[in-house]
Amino acid sequence: MKVSFNEFLEPSYELTREETQELEETGYCYDENEEVGVMKVGYEYVVVRPFTDYDGLKLNYGGNQ
Repeated sequence: MKVSFNEFLEPSYELTREETQELEETGYCYDENEEVGVMKVGYEYVVVRPFTDYDGLKLNYGGNQ
């Protein structure tokens, strides 16, 4: 995946043929070098980046809390 930025520092993403095929077949592809993933949600594409700061993310598995 190639990530480039325009003059306003807005990113754009260019997938390889293999990444495009993986995205179409599975709905997801991830580039470990760029640390960027692309997901297909319905008819839209979402760009995701992993993070390790779980203080800002609360997971709820049910129960009273």
